[in-house]
Formats: sequence, structure tokens, C-alpha cells
Amino acid sequence: AYAKKKQVTKLIAEEGFRIDDFTTARFRAIDSLKDAYDLLVTLNSNSQFREFEFLLDWPNLEKEEKSEKYRTHACHELHFFLYRKDPNFFDEVIKPYLKNKKEPTFVDDWLLQNDLSKYLEPIRFDQLNAFEKALLSTTRFASAREISRHLSDKTEMAPPDLDRFDRLFETALQSSSMETKGGDFQQLDRVAAKAKSAMKNMAFRRTASVAAAPVPLSEGLRLNSSMDGRGESAQSEIIKKLSLDESADFVDASVSLKGSMVSNAQLEAESFASEAFYPLESSLELRAQARTFYRKTGEVMEWAESDYHKVTRANARNPGLVPHHSFWSDYALHLASGKKGPFLSGNLIYATKNPTEMLLALGVLDLPFDPQETETEIDGRSVTLEPKQGLLLFHEQLSPSEKAKKSEVLISQRHYRLDSRYSYEKGERIDNFTDEEFLPGIPYGSIVVLTNPSSSRRKLRLLLHLPNGSLPLNRTKTVRSIPITLDAYSTQTFESSFYFPEKGVFEMYPARASAGGQSVASAPSVSFKVVEELSEKDKSSWAWISQNGTDRDVLDYLKANNLNRADLSKIAFRLRKKSEGGSGKAFYDSLLQLLENRYHYHSTLWSYSLYHQDMDRFKPFLAKSSLASQCGLWIDSPLLKLDPTDRGWYEQLEYAPLVHARAHRLGKERRILNNRLHAQYLKLLEVLKYKPTLDQQDHLALCYYLFAQDRIEEGLAHFDQVEKEQVREKLQYDYFAVNAAFYRLELRKAEEIAKRYERFGIDRWRTLFAEARAHLSEAKAGLDPKIIDEEDRNQQMDQLADTEPTFSFEFLGDQIRIEHNNIEGARIRFYPMEVELLFSRQPFAKNDAEHFTLVSPNGEESLEIAEGEKRTTYRLPENYRRQNVMIEIEAGGKRKAQAYYSNRLNAEVSEEYGRVRVLDKISGKPIPTVYVKAYARMNNGQVRFYKDGYTDLRGKFEYASLNTDDLNQVSRFALLIIDPQAGAQIEEVAPPTR
Repeated sequence: AYAKKKQVTKLIAEEGFRIDDFTTARFRAIDSLKDAYDLLVTLNSNSQFREFEFLLDWPNLEKEEKSEKYRTHACHELHFFLYRKDPNFFDEVIKPYLKNKKEPTFVDDWLLQNDLSKYLEPIRFDQLNAFEKALLSTTRFASAREISRHLSDKTEMAPPDLDRFDRLFETALQSSSMETKGGDFQQLDRVAAKAKSAMKNMAFRRTASVAAAPVPLSEGLRLNSSMDGRGESAQSEIIKKLSLDESADFVDASVSLKGSMVSNAQLEAESFASEAFYPLESSLELRAQARTFYRKTGEVMEWAESDYHKVTRANARNPGLVPHHSFWSDYALHLASGKKGPFLSGNLIYATKNPTEMLLALGVLDLPFDPQETETEIDGRSVTLEPKQGLLLFHEQLSPSEKAKKSEVLISQRHYRLDSRYSYEKGERIDNFTDEEFLPGIPYGSIVVLTNPSSSRRKLRLLLHLPNGSLPLNRTKTVRSIPITLDAYSTQTFESSFYFPEKGVFEMYPARASAGGQSVASAPSVSFKVVEELSEKDKSSWAWISQNGTDRDVLDYLKANNLNRADLSKIAFRLRKKSEGGSGKAFYDSLLQLLENRYHYHSTLWSYSLYHQDMDRFKPFLAKSSLASQCGLWIDSPLLKLDPTDRGWYEQLEYAPLVHARAHRLGKERRILNNRLHAQYLKLLEVLKYKPTLDQQDHLALCYYLFAQDRIEEGLAHFDQVEKEQVREKLQYDYFAVNAAFYRLELRKAEEIAKRYERFGIDRWRTLFAEARAHLSEAKAGLDPKIIDEEDRNQQMDQLADTEPTFSFEFLGDQIRIEHNNIEGARIRFYPMEVELLFSRQPFAKNDAEHFTLVSPNGEESLEIAEGEKRTTYRLPENYRRQNVMIEIEAGGKRKAQAYYSNRLNAEVSEEYGRVRVLDKISGKPIPTVYVKAYARMNNGQVRFYKDGYTDLRGKFEYASLNTDDLNQVSRFALLIIDPQAGAQIEEVAPPTR
């Protein structure tokens, strides 16, 4: 007889491996990161894990592509992967950024080679996952051997699951068969082909590598909305895609479609896509040329520092994120061995709980991006493989097995102590049966196993008796007759509990199975000898050693066995003083030192630290006790230190985009309208109230939240308390410094700081500082803004607003001075009028040009604008110089009207983008801190206050932006623009187009 044998073998470079008969074998080689990735995806097709497929082609990416991928996928998993696979990128880009993290985690500290001793404290160590514990073993702060043993002990707590192994192994082999490239190990395909040619007369089925035919093309098409006859379904899907995306590009859309096709279907799809999109191409080009409408300020988002990919910081502290199992214990053992060879483990098939574990597993494997060819040597049906690099080989072969004995029904009955049912050898759980002697007053159990080895279902009746002289436990009946239906090749178990109240010799009627009144199987008879004391004591069990062994026996047992299986509370009595029946302080010190070395914390044993006045061990006990959570959010005392960040009670959060409707406090109490910001700010104050003084980090945190509330002066006061060299986040400090310089109009200082980050490796921060430099250039020279980030809403609105045709005009004596931008010519119309119309106290009665569209102008002239000029002067015709005249100017598709009155401000209003830019009429430079108040006429006709504030250092104010939906109800804006030195101006504008 033969049986299939499933194995995963680690092949070393230049080391041969023989497959006896590859014609009856199946195998799959994992010889590259691509193969490992495919295997993991097959076992767990997680969409978040698939986002990182770009890692397989990382060495071939351009620098800009790497930066972009890092920008959108930065996380612990990616940091670790690049630390091992691309150290240059890590050192140049990632490392400088990690040094500035406000709240570094274990992975950050490990990557930066910081002091990790704090993670040996029980409360921190217990929060580490299996991957992090393995990393800790590589440092000088921990014992690699003991960490490895700790992980192995944790792994052994889960008994081997052979059924799961079979399922995962089978999936791994079959996934190789379904790959379109023809198998992972193509050279073995060629070997099998040669063997077939050499053995034409032999009929055998090839099961290696490519074991199944590819999916027929027609099936693949049906999965992708059939293209047969250029069906309506596919075409409507393409058109639907365009209608959903304003900026859709027809080439991208066709590529997206083609990506799901293969072979001839791909050519057909390309042809169809071209025909389907050709009529739309011109309209798409026109759409791309059209100016974008105003984009409403987005909803406020809450941001936190990045750790594990899409895992909250609270969940990242859960050790179950990367669970303890054989793959990670293999990795820890590899690190502890000190060997410099590659790390490969067939237990990779278990590292699939979540995308975090899968990415980390990909990072620790020592596999190349591109595999090298493996040499093969054929000898009949056998083949010898000699790889040029390390690889994993999943293989299944037939091997001889013993023939099973024939029997109708099999039955067995054994007994055991309930308090020590199992023993363990090399992680394997073994039944610890008791058959010779029994003790009175001790609970025992009986297990009956009934097996049907035949191919037919059996209907049986099982008769069970407890031993004579015993009493039942756990609701067990003294006699039970149980009807059973036993399926083919199945097994059932039945358990009972009992104890003997006194010593003696007692018989028991053995378990018996019958069918149709005839006995078909019976367990052997057993005689129970109940004695006061066992003649042969099991001195190897923890139940005996913990209660009866010497102190040395206890310590030796704990050194040799898995601590997770021992109930350590059983030896708590030994920690008392000898005068109280214990073993004294010497044993206490030896025991806790042993547990510390094994990174095993037990609260009951550690509680004796107070009993022995051992303050060094009492500190971790107090830190892990429930009392710690009753001591507030922060404390720094000789016995207890509480950090709200370490405990997960507080985390720095930021909010963007954040817009405030009012620049000044309304009423006596200050209000934070955004609920999340309000709650976060109160949480910070709750933490700070426990501190006697604020440290540098506290001042910096307060600075952010005060700036976020537009409490600028208070924020600057806290920022001035911070010394850059005293904080970890120097990058963030410099960004605050730039903002502080903006508020104080210290433009040169802001520029000096921002320029330092011109070549910073992280795109996001480099863009922020580049945007600051662009603002400075615009503020100093009045230049049109540059777009630093094409996807940034504020920068897009800035650029569009400054390239929109705009103009304003004022009267200087008998002259009109027109300030304009992006305008080539204008028409000037004259309407004699009553001056009272302009000075109405109604917000919307000022420049009501609509009233003049129904009246023919009294006069009209054309005005040419010189190219490149920003200002044009026009002298009023003689007949209008002494009249009260409403003068309307039409230019760039816009009309504006106003009358003679003194105005020292030049306001450029970008209606389409909800912004006003206030310039000095003489120098042409922006004027900061100009007060702007906006009233809105709502769709229902109501006129009410909308927003106020001050222009920034660029002279700009965004009057339309709020975090609410009020803008949707606005039909018109009236703006009051006023400055104590420069005067006042009133503008009436339409809301931005959405």
C-alpha cells in the first residue's frame, strides 16, 4: 500500500535534492518574492495586501515612482520591507522622516536603532506581537535564545492541526497549476516533457507543476461582461465609466478595459474601445481645456501618525495583530542561531491572518526579486534539483505504508486524572492515562473511543458503566445505554467523570457496543486498585512537583518545560517566608529571575514583591494592575509612571481642511464648532491638568490646537516656549516656525526655514514647504501662484483664481484707474444717476449693475489694454466729469459698475473661486490683515451674516469657504472690505459655481 507524503523542504544553494519519481509527484517551488506573493494571495486574497503588488517590481521603478508609491503607502510594513530590500532608499528617504515622528512605536525605534530596553518592561512586552518580539531578539537589550524559546513556547500552546496543513498545502500546489505562466518551476516542466518523450509506451498522468489545463478563453470572457459581437453590456460599462469621472481620459479607460482581457479578446477590445471612444475624443479634449469650477472645501478629516497599514494605534498594540505561530518562531530561531544563511520557512502558509502579517512575512523572507535557474539532472523517473539560490519546495510523493487490519467496529476505553490529563513532548500533546493505581478523593475521567473502519454506516448501541465503588461527577450517570449511528470511516468519543470515596479493589463492566442484540465489540476488563498512596508516583507532572517537589525540583521543571502550560498559582504558597510555611525570599528571587529571563509575567507571583519589599519588581506589578487606571491620565512618581500615549489613552490628532466662519469670539464663552476638534482639545487639556509644569512637547501640541482655533497670539506664546533641540519632531517644529513667521510678517525668516526642505525626501513635507515658498514669492512680488501639488484643492483654487480675467477700478479726480489681470480690452458705458443709490444701507444695493442692463447707456467708449500691463488709466470725457454717473466697465466677460467716491483700496474679487485679493493701489503689493465681512442673500431671500476674517500675508481672503453646507443656499454675496489706513470698499458678487 502507498500513501501520499506532503512536505515542504528548504533547498540551499548548490545543494542537491532528489525526487524519486516525478511522474507521480506534485511540487511547487517558491524561488522569488513574486512566487511568495502569489502563494500568499492564493491563501488570502486580501485587497489591502494586493495594493502592495508594486513591491515585486521595486528595483525597476524610477526614483519618482518610488517616492510616489511611498507617499501613498507609507507604513511600518513598507518601512521594514525597504529596510531589508532597499537600504539606500530607507536611509535617504525614510530614516530622516522617522526621526521626526512625535510618538515613535517599537518598529520605529528598532529601525532607528534606538534604546529598546523599555520594551522589556512586562506591560510593554506583553503588547508586542510575534514579529516585534522576533526583532527584539536581534538587539543587545534582549536574549535571542530566550526570545526564541518564548515564541516557541507560545506556538506549542496550539496543537498541530493536520487538517489545516493539508488544506493549505493542497491550495499551494493547486494554485501553481492555475497560473497562466505555466507553473512556477518551468525547468521542471521541461524535465517532465523530456521524460514523457523518453517513455512513449508508458501511460501516466503528469501531476507536477502544471496539473490542470488553462481556463478556456470563452469562460474568461463571460467573467468580464462578454465582448462577443461587441455586446451592449461592455459598451454601456465603458460609457458609464466616463460619466462617473469628470476628468476621465479615454486612453486610461481603454487600458482599464483591456486589462481584463487576454489573447484575441484583447485585440478585439482594443479595436472596439477605439471605435467606441473616437466620437467622444474631441469633447474630452475640450473638457480638459475648460476651466475647472469652484471646488467646495472638503469635509474635515481627522489625521493621525501612520503605523501599521490601516490599523489604528489602539489595535496595533494588540499582540494578536501578528499572532504567535510556527512561522514567527522559525524566524526567531533563525535570528537566535546567528547563522548568516537565508531565512526560508515552509510555515509561510500560516502567515496569512491579515495584510500586515502577509507583508511582514514577505519582508523577512530572503528571496530575490528575480529567480535564478535551477539545474536539473534526470535519471529514469527520478530527478535531482540543484538550485543556484535558496528556495522552498512544496512536494507530494507516494511512499509505502502499512496495511490496516480489517475489523467491523473498534472500541477502546482508558482512564486519566482530570487535573493532569495530558503530557507534552516536543510540543506534541500526549494522553496521560492512568491504569494501575487510583487515589481516593481524586477526580478521574474515562474516555471511550468507538470507530467504524468499514465503508458502511453502522447503527449501534453503546453500554457504559462507572466502576463499582465510585460516585459520578459532572452529571455523569452510573449506567448509560446510548443509541449511535456511526458513519463510514468515522469515530465518536464518549467521556465520563467519577471518583472513589474510599480505598479498595473494584471491578467495572467494560464498555460494549452491540447491534441487533449481538455484541460486536467490547473493551478489555479493568480492575481498579484504590490505595492511600501510590506505589509509583508520577513525579514528572506539574501537579505533583508543584505541591510535593523540592524548590530545586520546581525550578528545574520550569526551566525544562513550557511555562504557558504550568499553573504557576499552585506555587504561590512557596513565596512566603519560611516561618509561614513558604520557601523564603531566596526562592522568591530565584523564581522571579527565571520568569524574567523567559519574559513570562505572572501577576499573582509578582504581587509578592510588596510582601518582600522588592520595589524594583513591585513597579511593573503596579503598572499592570487595575490600580494604574485609577491614577489619572499622567503621573510621574518613584513607583508608578503613566504616559497616556503609551497606554493608548491619548493620541495626537490633526484636522484638515479646517475653516472658521468667525474671526472673533461671539459672546462671553469661546466655542469650537467642530465636535471632533472640540473633544480632542478637551482631551489634551485633561492630560495636561495632571502635570505640574508643561514640557516642550506639551507647548508644541498646544500650539497646533490653538492655531487650529485661530487663536494665533496664544499659539505663538506657546511656540515661543519651545526650543528646537529639546523636541524630537524637528521637522514639525520648523513648519510651525514658518507659520509663526507668516503671522509675524517675518518673511525672510520664513523663507530661510522653508528653503532647507527644498530636497527633503518625503513628498508631503517637501510640498508643504514648497507651497510656503510659493506663498512668500507671491506675497513679495505679487506674482501669479505656482501649483506645487496638482491634487491640492487650495493650490488649484489659487492658480485658477489668479489666471481668471479680473479687474477693478476707482476714480482719481476726473480719471478712472483700472487695475486688471488677464484682460485684453474693455468697454466703458456711462449712466447718469442719483448718488443716493450707492449709499444705501442695504448690503446689496451698492453696485447693482443688473438694473442698468435694461437702460441704454448715455455714452459708450472702447479701451484697449496694453499687453503685460496690470494698470490702465482712463480720463473721463469732458461731459461726465462733473456729473454723478454710474460707470460700467465690461471686460473679460464680466461687467462692473460704481460711482465717484473715495476709495484707497484695490480689491480683486475672484467670484468663481470665492476669494478676494486686496492690493495697495500705489505699490501693487498685497495688503495683509484687511478686515473682510461677508453677508449672504440666501435662496429664500433672507439676508444674514455669513463670515468674516482678515486677509493673509498675500492679501487674500477666502470668503466662501465654510465646513458647513451653507454655501449651497447662498444666491449672492455682499462684501465689506475695510482697513483703518486704506479706507473701505463694498463689493457684491455671486457665489462660486459648484
